[in-house]
Amino acid sequence: MPNAKEFFQAICDGKHILVAYDCGPNYQPVYVKGHSAHWLLACGFIEKQEEIGFVKTRKSIADPSEIAILGYQGKSTALNVFPFNDVVASNAQLFEAGAKRDPNEYIIPDPFDLSDIRNCVVEISMNN
Repeated sequence: MPNAKEFFQAICDGKHILVAYDCGPNYQPVYVKGHSAHWLLACGFIEKQEEIGFVKTRKSIADPSEIAILGYQGKSTALNVFPFNDVVASNAQLFEAGAKRDPNEYIIPDPFDLSDIRNCVVEISMNN
C-alpha cells in the first residue's frame, strides 16, 4: 500500500489506483475482516485546509489524516470522497471473504485468504 506521499505522486503522474477495502452501506470504509470487500478506483485526492474545509490542491502533501481520496466504489456511479487513512486501515484488515460470498466470483487464488490484496494496490496508467 503506498504511503500518502507515494499515493499523491502516483495521482499527480496521471495514474489511477485500484484498492480493495471493506465497504459500508454508504460506501465508506468499514472494518469487517474482508467480509464486505469491494474495489475502489482512486482517481484524485483533496487536501483539507482548516480555514475552508476540503479543497483540491496539488501544491504540497499534507499529513495523511488531512487527505481524502476521490474515487469510484465498485457499485456506485457517483464520485465519492474517502478518508485516506480509513481506506489504508480497511485494506490492512482484509483477511477472508464473507460467508455470503460465492468463492467462484473471486479472481484471486484463495478467497478464504485475502492476503494477496491486503496491503497492496494496483496502479493503472495509460500509455499515450
